[in-house]
Amino acid sequence: MFPLAHLPQLPKKVSLIGRTHVKNVAEKRKAELDKFLRDLLNLAAEVSECDLVYTFFHSMLRDEKDIDSTKLKKVKETNAQKSVEQRAISGQVKFSTQYKNGAFHVMIMHAKGLANESGDLPDSYGKIYLQPDAGKTTKRKTRIVKGTFHPTFNEMFSYHLSLNDIQLRHLQITMWNYDVLKENEFLGAVVLPMRNIDLNQEITKWYPLGSVKHMPSRLLSE
Repeated sequence: MFPLAHLPQLPKKVSLIGRTHVKNVAEKRKAELDKFLRDLLNLAAEVSECDLVYTFFHSMLRDEKDIDSTKLKKVKETNAQKSVEQRAISGQVKFSTQYKNGAFHVMIMHAKGLANESGDLPDSYGKIYLQPDAGKTTKRKTRIVKGTFHPTFNEMFSYHLSLNDIQLRHLQITMWNYDVLKENEFLGAVVLPMRNIDLNQEITKWYPLGSVKHMPSRLLSE
């Protein structure tokens, strides 16, 4: 896939003799795997951020670091949460857009660096609208990806609308933290005017998530 890149290699398989060696070998293998992942993710962006590497390896390394520095016990405090406007929004979302075969296609791929109020690992999902949409007929949702700041979705959504109609809309993608006991938490938004996008080509990019201050409150309802 990357003929010019010098990719890291895992050591050859080690034979096990007796059960007493299993634990030692397992610890050694874990250290070797950690080094392999770090070397892989330190390569050029065309390798370390390609979809294959990002889907299978990024969450393993990043969430391991996050778990070490994050309090995992979830505390439900309904009266202690700050308003969304008072906290910083961070993170990015990667998605593609294209108008093809009479439909507008949006593929939500990944998010990274999500931040929620509690600091716990979020159970995140994405939500899509084509605004204006008073009747919420264009509302779509990804599945919920639990326990990670860097979720992978890889979900495609299609809208069978005319090209002229799409060009009059704004694509709105918002990220949310699912909460079973209280209101879902807003994690950030991207809003793209479709008139500014070349819809005849597939465009895949990372987009920074914006603050709630840039989102009208009427667009943030569940």
